[in-house]
Amino acid sequence: MSNTAAQVIEAALRDIQPMLAAAGRSIAIRETSDTSCVIELTGFCGDCACSESYKHGIAELLREHAPQIVDIRFVEA
Repeated sequence: MSNTAAQVIEAALRDIQPMLAAAGRSIAIRETSDTSCVIELTGFCGDCACSESYKHGIAELLREHAPQIVDIRFVEA
């Protein structure tokens, strides 16, 4: 992945960090490639509906800012 695309992803995630931090949660990029990324979730409650909603929202945000990313995976810390 080019530095520019990685920077776009980081900026998109940075914008939602304060909201997540207020809820005791955080996210971090763990891996990236030309078309995929792995996002680490900390403080999320597993498979509950709220966590799934966050994952969906984060994936949509990334696709909006970096449409070349077609495979977005989440791992829990």
